[in-house]
Amino acid sequence: MTHDPSQPGKPKRTRTYKFFNPKLRDNSYPLGDAYQEDLLEKSPRDTDEWKELAPREPKPYLAHVKRLGRAWPHLRSLADFMETGTVPQRWGQQPRKDAKPRPSSSPVAGTKTQSDVESGQIGEDDAEPTSEERARRTNVSRLDYSTTDEVESTSYTTPEALESGMKPEQGNRVKFRLYVVEDLSRDVIEILGSELKIDPSFFRSHIMDYAWYNVRDPYRDPPSLNLTARHRSWVQLRFVTARYYPTHEEFEEGFNKSQTFNVLRRPDDDENNQGFWDEQEAKIGVSRTRASLWVKPLTDGAGPGIGVLLLDPTIKTGKPLWGHFHNWEVPPQFGKPENEGHSKLRALNSFKDRFVYWAENNAAFPYPASDAAINSRLNPWGDAQAPMRVLLHMVCEEWLTISDYIKTRLNLIDWEISHPRLFLRDGGHIDVATQKLHVWRRWVPLYREMLSETLDRVFNAPLQTATTGGNEVIHNGSKSDWLPGSSGAPSINDYAHDYALLLSYMEEYQSRIDRLSTVATAFISIGDSRLSYDASKNVGRLTWLATIFIPLSFIASILSMQSDASQLENTVRLWAKVAFPMTAGMIVLVLAIRLFGTKTFQKFYRRHYRPILPSFKGAKADKRA
Repeated sequence: MTHDPSQPGKPKRTRTYKFFNPKLRDNSYPLGDAYQEDLLEKSPRDTDEWKELAPREPKPYLAHVKRLGRAWPHLRSLADFMETGTVPQRWGQQPRKDAKPRPSSSPVAGTKTQSDVESGQIGEDDAEPTSEERARRTNVSRLDYSTTDEVESTSYTTPEALESGMKPEQGNRVKFRLYVVEDLSRDVIEILGSELKIDPSFFRSHIMDYAWYNVRDPYRDPPSLNLTARHRSWVQLRFVTARYYPTHEEFEEGFNKSQTFNVLRRPDDDENNQGFWDEQEAKIGVSRTRASLWVKPLTDGAGPGIGVLLLDPTIKTGKPLWGHFHNWEVPPQFGKPENEGHSKLRALNSFKDRFVYWAENNAAFPYPASDAAINSRLNPWGDAQAPMRVLLHMVCEEWLTISDYIKTRLNLIDWEISHPRLFLRDGGHIDVATQKLHVWRRWVPLYREMLSETLDRVFNAPLQTATTGGNEVIHNGSKSDWLPGSSGAPSINDYAHDYALLLSYMEEYQSRIDRLSTVATAFISIGDSRLSYDASKNVGRLTWLATIFIPLSFIASILSMQSDASQLENTVRLWAKVAFPMTAGMIVLVLAIRLFGTKTFQKFYRRHYRPILPSFKGAKADKRA
């Protein structure tokens, strides 16, 4: 409970984030499901509302994607994305082109409604962008890797500036050019796709991220065979990021910010808060994210190698987990000045800005010394090794962070299971710990899948090879490369060991989760057994209490046959003389059994009365005879 400043003296109830919202089920298929072919082909794409969102000027690449959608159904979602400005699932939720910014009306959990605006709870920063703003959104940085091992960056924030930056330049010494894109949009896809002849499947694979699909989902992206994936000109990395939100309100704000992205991303509540050392209202948001790198295939024409890197936008609300950044440069020796650019690193709060910073830093990630002409002519991926190493380094750091976080949560859950009275808040039951385990039981196998896919697609793809003089050489690295201070030539495969180690961590976490689940189930069974035992003891006490009153009831029922009131005094005296001694004897017998146990009486019976019974039975038999 918190205090509401608008109403003095009245506490304000804290809003709780709801993980499940049944309204999403009815809002998941605005364009029809996978089996409604009439809706998939026509309605509502032929409505006036849809046509208002479509671009006015001709878009050749969009027309190309729409034609391909007839034979490649998975590209329909990309065509819808380019026409509406965002993923098709948000159809009808964003404002129109001529509308003023307004808050999102999507019925997702945590979304703020129009009543929140009228009451002054949200401002202009929380308003959802219009479809026109989504379509024109441009946040692109061009990195030019020169033959002198220098990297020059140029930023573009409008489609017109990006289109002018795509024009070929004469007399430059650029050997590789990389376009780094944050959050896709219609105009960015149109410009890059038409100018560079990019496969539409590259953009299609990046706009959505689902852990799994329902059987009705029409936007399912069919998986590719490994053989097919190795012949593609692009590669994709899936990974996880985590942010710390001090309050429920900040987590909801971060969730709402993710709804303003064009690509479909969101932070998920890990439901592991309320630990012993956690703040009361703090939450950790875990987001699945992607990074996709495309490299232009080999052509006969001269020119630098070209690549496109798609990155997800970063939620600015909250703080990075553990609240600090990692400087990968070696600290300067004592007495030497510090690099002035390090102060800039602390101010960078997005994944894309940090990537550009480290890509320009040749000291931390030196450009591999190679013959640019040979690489451009024989293997275009050779020139992409420098930015790819930066990307692998950053993704690996995110994986290490989430790995440490899983370790932290599993250790806390272990303590909560072992000592629930000490580490569970407010005397919570051990079921709270099992609920936390359920989250990681769902997520950790997915993380294993992501890491396995990275190991298979990246380190077995053309990225790991460098062609020199027509001979293919794979940089596997010898044992000396792993010694401290070794200065072997950097390569993509240097990161294979770290990713394999991360995969082993996830496998160990999954095994540990299974063991903790077994232990938690055993603890719950033991606790239930103890409760049943205590309940049976209480029933036993009631039974003995009822036994004590048996003589009283028995004598009272016998003497109740007296109908003469004049004889009642004598009857009561007689009842007291008979009932009280019998009751006292019964109490003594019950206490003796409770104090000494039934085994003592069994021994007394065997010792004194069993020898008498045979002779008594024999005499009784003789009498019958």
